[in-house]
Amino acid sequence: MSDECAIAIDIGGTTTKIALIRRNGAIENQVNLPMAGFASVEFFLRELTQAVAGLPSDTGYVMETIGVACPGPVNLRGQTGDLATLPFLSNCDLRSLLSGALERAVRVDHDAKLAVYAEFHTREPASPNLSSIVIGTGVGVGMICDGRVIRGEDNAAGELGHVGYPAASALPQVSGCQCGRIDCLHNALAAPIIARRLGVMIGTVVEPSAVFRLAASGNPHAGVALDEAARALDWLCQTITLGTGIREHVVTGSFGHPLTDVLAQDQARQKEQMFAYKVQSSRLMEVASLVGAGLSILLAPELR
Repeated sequence: MSDECAIAIDIGGTTTKIALIRRNGAIENQVNLPMAGFASVEFFLRELTQAVAGLPSDTGYVMETIGVACPGPVNLRGQTGDLATLPFLSNCDLRSLLSGALERAVRVDHDAKLAVYAEFHTREPASPNLSSIVIGTGVGVGMICDGRVIRGEDNAAGELGHVGYPAASALPQVSGCQCGRIDCLHNALAAPIIARRLGVMIGTVVEPSAVFRLAASGNPHAGVALDEAARALDWLCQTITLGTGIREHVVTGSFGHPLTDVLAQDQARQKEQMFAYKVQSSRLMEVASLVGAGLSILLAPELR
């Protein structure tokens, strides 16, 4: 049906987004639900239910099933593992919780996989080999290889935020990833940790959204922090390229989109690499996972 749409939810560590998604990827009636202060599943479900109920009902045919993007690890049965950015949703049957609260069928998937799914279906021409790197409160990767989403056992592919990144242990240490490691990639790329590290350097509290503004104003510590993060992103792109043969990387998320510009300034270094890659900011920016959640319902027979 040409007027059909799907309700999509993108659960994030900072903001949960709710919207109606059209088959062409268009977003309508987006609502943003701040996650600050959410400490219980019950409170989150109550606020989410109210937001979904507030969506307009006169927008054409709305699919019965709701598509949900969630940070990993999360399997295709909607069961979460230890969520570093959303501890109150860790180790739960998220699909059952959401379905019960919203009184509708729910399909839950990894946010980074849904982001790359959205990029794949909204780009012209579509690239059969593509990765989507989501950088915000956490770090996640979704990959399409030969036109198929790489899922791995129990949908665990792409949880690269917790792999060891050698340079991370040399960075000034602040309270970081809940995985307990000081050398994981999350500690070098996640926006809240970078902001806390910068705050220690300059002696004041820094919000993640202020890091790029401080760098643009000439703050040397902010410039160093972004250079370190760009090197970590470069390492991640090289790792994906060498491990999978995927050479095209799209970066999204609240922190990833502007960070790509920092990395792109050093094109000469990329040209010298044995396995060069192409990196660019997502055209969908911070709503790639949201769009992917909706398209996963609208294009369900095509989901791989």
